[in-house]
Amino acid sequence: MNWKFHFSRSVNPWENLALENVWLEEAMEHPVFLGYFNAPCAVIGKNQNLFQELNLPYLYENHLPIVRRTSGGGTVYHDLGCLNLSFITPHRTDWVGKWDFFFHPFISFLQSKGFVAFTNPRNSLMVNDKKVGGSAQKVSRGRMISHCSLLFHTNLLALENALSVSDHIESNASLSVRANVMNLESTQLFPEHSEEIFHQVKSIYEEHWGNFEEVQQLPESEKWSAKIQELEGIDWRFGRNPAFTLVFESGLKIHSKGNGCIHALDYFNQHWDAQLSPFQENDFSSIPNEFHQELKEVLQKWRIHLDLEKTW
Repeated sequence: MNWKFHFSRSVNPWENLALENVWLEEAMEHPVFLGYFNAPCAVIGKNQNLFQELNLPYLYENHLPIVRRTSGGGTVYHDLGCLNLSFITPHRTDWVGKWDFFFHPFISFLQSKGFVAFTNPRNSLMVNDKKVGGSAQKVSRGRMISHCSLLFHTNLLALENALSVSDHIESNASLSVRANVMNLESTQLFPEHSEEIFHQVKSIYEEHWGNFEEVQQLPESEKWSAKIQELEGIDWRFGRNPAFTLVFESGLKIHSKGNGCIHALDYFNQHWDAQLSPFQENDFSSIPNEFHQELKEVLQKWRIHLDLEKTW
């Protein structure tokens, strides 16, 4: 295959996700090797539950937005030390759910330098038994995006805090699997500057796949802007959130349809229907007094996910 490449100098996560999705829809003549770094944010998979995956108070306190991908896969933390690669290609059955092809050049490079590098069963890139990269894919109309996040000098404490959830949530949503992580900077094989990192990684792939030519033209501004607006929108990021149940040690269960509104409560063999929203004044008169304080605290906490809109 004759590859094209593009390095995005934007650090806006919605601009970068929109770019790869527009190129997927446009069915580019050549496969594209796209690289970008995002400003600090939390990125969840298409089918994931943000309440189950993210430490919302931490995101709020640190002005970190929630971004939802159009692909599956787990929740990740992005910052300026995390290189994101997107391989935009024709659909091939032998590539779906498999990363041997996409990770092979990078793994070969690390192995040649004496590191134990491999892809684990969850398609994560491992170095010396620590995770340095995750992956996700999307297939659409004979095309596919295979993208990965590679940790070079990410703030690992921020990563841990952003993805640490203390609440007991029950849901049918796809769950992330946590792993011990490390930064590739510890290998001392890569430069510090973001664009230099991308070009070194590109050169590693070119040794296996041949030289890449730079993409000469970005998508039409109107199409790109429309995709950005769609991915930034409340309906996409929060409206798709799966239904879930918050379970307390006391036995109280609070049921939400996914958007942070409470529609029912259970306490052992007792059940109450409810219509409670974090975004308006609520009438608690139909619910026993003993649960009012817990409900108010939960609704206040959930209000955070819309307050995040004002912080980026």
